[in-house]
Amino acid sequence: MVQQVMARGEASFSDLSAIAVTVGPGSFTGLRVGLAFAKGLGLALGIPCCGVGVLAALAEAPEALPRRVAVIDAGRGSLFIQLFETAAPASPPERLTIAESRIRIMQRFGGAAFSIIGPGEAGLADLAGAEAMDRRFPDPVQIARLAPLDRPGAQPLYLRPPDAIPKVTTTEVATASAAQAEVLAALHAEAFLETWSAQDFRTLLESPGVAAYLAFREGVAAGFVLTRAILDEAEILTLAVQPEARRRGLARQLIETAMTAAASRGARRLWLEVAEDNLPALALYRRAGFRETGRRRAYYVGVAGVRDALVMARDLGA
Repeated sequence: MVQQVMARGEASFSDLSAIAVTVGPGSFTGLRVGLAFAKGLGLALGIPCCGVGVLAALAEAPEALPRRVAVIDAGRGSLFIQLFETAAPASPPERLTIAESRIRIMQRFGGAAFSIIGPGEAGLADLAGAEAMDRRFPDPVQIARLAPLDRPGAQPLYLRPPDAIPKVTTTEVATASAAQAEVLAALHAEAFLETWSAQDFRTLLESPGVAAYLAFREGVAAGFVLTRAILDEAEILTLAVQPEARRRGLARQLIETAMTAAASRGARRLWLEVAEDNLPALALYRRAGFRETGRRRAYYVGVAGVRDALVMARDLGA
């Protein structure tokens, strides 16, 4: 769209000296997308990006009366509203109910004639002195004229909290004991086709240098890492995370726990083996700083077939 506008104006991007962008109020998605694009364009061109309030830009209508109300429907029976008088703001941008907006206007203008501008005038058009203007969007010319070139910068103006509230999930990692071998075996069975029995875990946990760390999400075991440290080297024997708990940073937290624990026990390098076709695990380990050091042919033999193992290692520094 911008390219089409530039072509219609017979201008090139090198002709631009600044970017002017509205900063709100408005929809969260619209503000984020618009501001991100404008800032990216300004950064790429090496020119300032200047923010302009939507309500202020709406109020800049040459044909409007000296007293003006810029208004946008904010949903749920509320309005984004700002009052202006003789081209100057007479109130800050606010989010008010329709009833509160009517009171604010009457208190300020007292029945004197005023213009209502913007896509939210329906609940105010019957007020004494009101003259509604058919303008749904700010004029780009006015946005450019209002751009504060001496004060570049564009921060979003949010006047209401977000509708989407992310669920906060607490994660804790604790050392596991041989008594929790059944839990470890159950988690392992959820994560892999080739399973380890509870007795396998008991035997390992009773061996010198072996330690397991369980990750709990909201108090429920969701993953673990099993490690072994000998002298100045350590290895991750296995790492498992429940399928429904993946892609939430749990595996990375377990890897960091394994690295910290190994370093505290004097290890200077951490090793692991991973199936060559386990692409998600390979990507995870590479992001954690592990690098391939070798290959073990036909290392994994089971229901998933015969596969090579990639040997990976990471130095444990400060």
